[in-house]
Amino acid sequence: MSSGLHRSSSACIKLAKGKVGVHRRSSNWEDFGVLATTTLATSMAARQGPVPMAGHQICFQVWMALSLLNDALALAGQTLLASDYSQGNYGQASKVAYKVLQISMVMGVALAVILFSSFDALSSLFSTDSGVQKIARSGTWERKRYSGKFSS
Repeated sequence: MSSGLHRSSSACIKLAKGKVGVHRRSSNWEDFGVLATTTLATSMAARQGPVPMAGHQICFQVWMALSLLNDALALAGQTLLASDYSQGNYGQASKVAYKVLQISMVMGVALAVILFSSFDALSSLFSTDSGVQKIARSGTWERKRYSGKFSS
């Protein structure tokens, strides 16, 4: 089979002129879960007023940026791993998986330290309002029982 499009539940594989390309399709349930969670969190913050909503958006934007940074590493690791595994280089694939895991751990700790040490400066890029920053900090660093009212 030299060309054609074959579909599985998790990937589209296109075979053409001896080259194989894989594009991962996310499942509908995965998309629905992310959409439902972010919609629910945003609507709950919006019901509390503009200041809690602004604090929520700061936390959400920082989380999204970190998530996309980590996604780039995951994509590169999956590509390298799939390439070695598909060529039968199982030893090299194992080394790649181990190295990606090491880099992921270091990157996770480094991003956590950077976020912990610079969140105040980072949040001031989004808003200078002290009430908004207080809510953003409480959503990021502390787990408090929510009483239903925020004071600025």
